[in-house]
Amino acid sequence: DRCGKFEYGSMEKPCSCGGTMKNNYTYDPEILPAGVYAMAQSIKNKIFVNHKNLKNRFSLFLFLSGLNANYITDVYVNYTDLKNSLSDENPEILRLAYIIKKKGILNENDIEKVRKLKNRLKNIIKYVQIYDTSNKESIIDQYILSLIEKFKKSMVENLEKTDIYRILIDYDSLIEKISKRYMKLIRGVQFNSAIFNELISISYPFFPNLILDFTNRSKYEINRIDNGKYMVNEMLENLFDDIFNIKKGITNLKKKKEIEIGKPLNRIIFEANIRFIPILINVKKELKKFLITNDIEITESWKGLEYKVVLKREKLGDIYKPLANTIELILQKTDPKKLKSEIEKNGYNVGVEGQLITVNSSMVDFILKLPEGFESVKTDNLTAYIDMNTNEDIENLYVIKKLKRRISFMKNKLKVDYDDYIRLSISDSQVLRGILSPYLDELKKDLKIIMINYTDRINEALVLSFEEILEGNIDIGISPTYKKFKVKALSKLPSLSEEDAEKLFSSGYFSIMEIKSGDIKTINEKSGVPLTKLNVVKEYLNNLSSYKIIKTDEKYYCPMCETEIQTIQPFCPKCNSPLSWD
Repeated sequence: DRCGKFEYGSMEKPCSCGGTMKNNYTYDPEILPAGVYAMAQSIKNKIFVNHKNLKNRFSLFLFLSGLNANYITDVYVNYTDLKNSLSDENPEILRLAYIIKKKGILNENDIEKVRKLKNRLKNIIKYVQIYDTSNKESIIDQYILSLIEKFKKSMVENLEKTDIYRILIDYDSLIEKISKRYMKLIRGVQFNSAIFNELISISYPFFPNLILDFTNRSKYEINRIDNGKYMVNEMLENLFDDIFNIKKGITNLKKKKEIEIGKPLNRIIFEANIRFIPILINVKKELKKFLITNDIEITESWKGLEYKVVLKREKLGDIYKPLANTIELILQKTDPKKLKSEIEKNGYNVGVEGQLITVNSSMVDFILKLPEGFESVKTDNLTAYIDMNTNEDIENLYVIKKLKRRISFMKNKLKVDYDDYIRLSISDSQVLRGILSPYLDELKKDLKIIMINYTDRINEALVLSFEEILEGNIDIGISPTYKKFKVKALSKLPSLSEEDAEKLFSSGYFSIMEIKSGDIKTINEKSGVPLTKLNVVKEYLNNLSSYKIIKTDEKYYCPMCETEIQTIQPFCPKCNSPLSWD
């Protein structure tokens, strides 16, 4: 309170200058730039940071020292007034919207921009909660780490210039690229731990409540941001920019040709400089999913282009010019590669109306053209040749893609979590059976399907009919396992802990009834739950046929998983426990 010195801590203590250090700031100032926001939010009127040792040690405080009272008043005091007038809006969103706006009155569009930014960050965190992280580092990870390193460098520079607005704009751009690029390229696999740890730390100043809420419930921590920690790789950044421009070009071609955006392509051939080829080969698997294609070829020079011969009419003698159309037609019907070789050697003789005409290299041009059904998209470093021809394999793959999308929609409708397995029933169509047969293992793995049943009498938790999967209606029914409810029900069985219940669920024993009807030794071998415990459970279940429903305030609840049940039914819809309504 006298000399301006700061130290990390949460207690009031005497300072070496004789004053008292008060608990105004409780965040480690080495967390850059978290301290800026944490400290600035506690300011009422002015800020004084003048301790020379502090300024020498932390470049962050050069920024704080440069702030003037007017800026603090304009941004934070007025923001407080604004927050009071818009009390229903999330304070984190309001604060950033106000800083980005800089001048004028906030409107709904300003707030919506920050909402989108926060939602993207939430989606990234949710993705990590589902798939977890890995310290394995791929080319795609290196690309994003390069972007993060550039952001950190510019962030420090902009802090010293007190340009918080520029930092926020750059941060928004980084989160958008991680959300729209990185996550789409790595879809369904673990997030790189280095990227996520950096993301948590640099996001904290912007959304402290969101990040703290997450870190308090997880193993992740806010770390100090170190510049120069990762390599900036311009080549990778440029190459991935080209890949995304090719994706945009393919989308435009599909729209132009009135092809559905989600329909897979037959193949894409990438023509690239030799220095880019190893990188493209390394990410070939990810590119196939991202560009929605059945196959990808990578080459320095594609040999699939076809020659087309064009006659130079002005090079013909006057006597032959009236025959130009006939001569060109004959040339175009000849194998172009053979024709080119003959002309380059001794000339090629063409017989027209009894006359023998020798065509030499000065009389024709050979141009390369795309094969029928092909299109091309060219960028600075890549050329993509796109085979837009279709075949039975492509059509079948599109049916699988649509089926996956519809099942995912139904899972969302039933609020099925990532860990929840489902039973799947589909209309008994021989055509659909044939299409699905090669993809069954992939479907079960991707959608966590326990079993697939083909039947025209579907009796599942949710049944919907879809016209566009095949010609005519295809009915789909799914019944979820609802892991959290089933584990809760299993853990209520005598002798079983929650850990035992998790083991049983992970081994494929999703309900009390499956354990009751299963062989005890098989259950033991699959789950690892001790036989002594399983014997107690078996004896208990053999003497029990159902559980009495719980009734409270005209509502009914399952006694095992405690979920509310709307209608009278013999089994709980969430944990499948047998119920008694007497």
